[in-house]
Amino acid sequence: MNQLRTSYWRGLNWFKRHVSPAALAVVLCMLIAGPYLFFAPIHGYADNGDFWRAIYPNGIYPFKQTRAGYFSYVAPQYHIMQYFNANKMLVYSSQTLFIRFAVLLNQAFYSKTLFDIRFLGGIYFVLFLGALYMLTVALTTPQRRVRSYFIAVMLVVVFGDTALMLYFNSFFAEPVGYIALLYAVAAWLLVSRKQYRHKWPLLLTYLLNVIIFITSKQQNAPIALSFML
Repeated sequence: MNQLRTSYWRGLNWFKRHVSPAALAVVLCMLIAGPYLFFAPIHGYADNGDFWRAIYPNGIYPFKQTRAGYFSYVAPQYHIMQYFNANKMLVYSSQTLFIRFAVLLNQAFYSKTLFDIRFLGGIYFVLFLGALYMLTVALTTPQRRVRSYFIAVMLVVVFGDTALMLYFNSFFAEPVGYIALLYAVAAWLLVSRKQYRHKWPLLLTYLLNVIIFITSKQQNAPIALSFML
């Protein structure tokens, strides 16, 4: 019995030394949401009629589908325009930066004529994992107690909900605001924890992500006052 107890504590101490709560949160989220987003069948949200605001100005257009299919199912692929794009940006959004970067990656590694939605989802997912890591560090550093790992698991349950992850494989602007808000909150928490000698990188991260969050959707503009305060 004593030997079993000793082995248990040795294993627990080894786990604490080699796996931080933040790393545990990232790995769990990768295992839960990764296959759900990137392996067939692809999961995401279908177009509700608003995708045109994001796709046409960025040189993307959908396959021809029936009205029922267009609004009922996630479209995994889109056409990339091979001609002059006369569609102008009606509403400027920080979402455009992520879409255009996804198109560049798609053209470099997949196709110059077809756009796979998973390239955009992959960018969002990588950035989200970084935000989750940063938030977990902010809430658990510097201790690695059992409750720290419990907090990490709870963060995965709350922020890694697959219902939220589905937005990544879509052209809704919600992922941009969601991820930017997580980074901003995590950066401010780290500033308040006073664990780092230099605060300016955290303050810069906070400011940059606040700007991305506010400019992701018009509805977010009034929140700018709250962030300024």
